[in-house]
Amino acid sequence: MTTNAHEPMPGMNEYRDSIDKLQFSEEAKARMTARLAEAAHSTPAAPKATVTQRKRKLPLAAAAACVALALGLGGIAYATGGLVSMQQFVSHLFGRGEAQVEVVNKIGRPVGVTQSVNGVTVSADAIIGDKHNVSVIFSVAKDDGTAFEGIEALEDGLLPLGFSEELDVSIPLVSKIAQGLGATGSSYFYDEDPSDNAIQLVETRSYEGGGSDFSLIGHTMTAHFSDLMLFGEGEPTVIAKGDWKLSFPLNYEDASVSLPAGQSFELAGFTEDDAADIKEPAGPIDATIDELSVSPIALHVKYTANHKVTWTSGESGRQSTHDSRLTDVLLTLSGHITMRDGTVIEVANYGGGSISEDADVAHCESSIFFDRIIDLDKVASITIGGTTIEL
Repeated sequence: MTTNAHEPMPGMNEYRDSIDKLQFSEEAKARMTARLAEAAHSTPAAPKATVTQRKRKLPLAAAAACVALALGLGGIAYATGGLVSMQQFVSHLFGRGEAQVEVVNKIGRPVGVTQSVNGVTVSADAIIGDKHNVSVIFSVAKDDGTAFEGIEALEDGLLPLGFSEELDVSIPLVSKIAQGLGATGSSYFYDEDPSDNAIQLVETRSYEGGGSDFSLIGHTMTAHFSDLMLFGEGEPTVIAKGDWKLSFPLNYEDASVSLPAGQSFELAGFTEDDAADIKEPAGPIDATIDELSVSPIALHVKYTANHKVTWTSGESGRQSTHDSRLTDVLLTLSGHITMRDGTVIEVANYGGGSISEDADVAHCESSIFFDRIIDLDKVASITIGGTTIEL
């Protein structure tokens, strides 16, 4: 059974909680906030957007881990431009540590595909990824060179923008060759340079369910969206009307390394409150790693959780409280990376991935995006749920 649950975002606290779960660094947040401090005189109300959370294997469909759900494409027809370089993208997304140029050149690529409609040019600027994960930065620019007016940043530097239709990003060839492939991820708008005519959006996706030989590399990503909208008090306002569709190849190299599997580890499990509220047994859940790989930007894990999965029904168009909590428990991973110099880097995801129920166990698959680019040659070990795997 396939389910895609949509839950309306009730207020600013939930909005900020969702944004906080995005895995970009504190330094990146600080840089965004600093750039936008002058413009951010007040904080608009939360967008009337939706949070989509995936709870089982989905077909190739996005599940956003944040609100402001939108894939903003935008290029620069105007001479002053606004395209974000590969170096700027890496600095924004992976603000911590020093990324080796040769690693970035291997796993990242400039894109530069653009389309102009009604005086607004959209572009895919750059991509970075591995076989299961990809992050893309897009820009939306006004062709006359003027800035978008009336957009005030939120306190954390993000912009309350979205599109009138649900985000549609697909990889058609992959969906045909990989039955049960699904995607989870996040998206958010920010402004790389408030003095120019462009705004940016970062779209991060992790793909699960494609089988052991699955790889994004060599396929084509297509992004389709309509009518850029500003959210705030009252009804949303259309600030760029149009219909854009861009396609571009995922032509970076895969730097993933497969690691030994078969280790046992523990998921945090259910709390005493869970036992009372949703009738799930309290305590940690034993799990076994089935497949494990690491790249300079992410950790990808397939594992079997020793827990019987029983789904319940929520209101129409909504995921039940039970199913939402069950998804979070089974798909939330945490651990750390220990570098050879003794540095410890904490890593965690926040419930994105796939779950397939099978008798008394759950087959799970999930990715953890890092907040910096990791030099795999300098990694000593990776720890997941208290279990350490040596490299």
